[in-house]
Amino acid sequence: MPERNLESTGNVGELLAHGAWTLAEARRVRARSRRLARNVGDTMLTSRALGDRGATSRDELRRRARPLLLLRECPAIHRGYTEIAGACDVCHRGLRRGAVEYELRYSSVTLVLDGRCFAVVRDAFVAAAG
Repeated sequence: MPERNLESTGNVGELLAHGAWTLAEARRVRARSRRLARNVGDTMLTSRALGDRGATSRDELRRRARPLLLLRECPAIHRGYTEIAGACDVCHRGLRRGAVEYELRYSSVTLVLDGRCFAVVRDAFVAAAG
């Protein structure tokens, strides 16, 4: 609804409609702001947990997988083959082209894991579910 000076018109209906629109827009903006803040927090949480290089022991991988449980959502999981060589987001070991990879897609971040790290993360999810 475009901005205009409704005070001078004296039309109560227009004033009420404009007020209702303004309240609805404020609610949409607040909801989007909360969603963006949660996404930023989730991204920071995962980047801190996954930022270290060279995690090799299962205990270290478990420690690094724990924050993924705090993202308050169950990711979409896709198993596929690496099309472009890259690295696992948990242990940072290289993934060659054609290697099996697992994508964990959250609303705020997508992680690519190798088979070993995916097994650790999967076990952590199962343990958390009880």
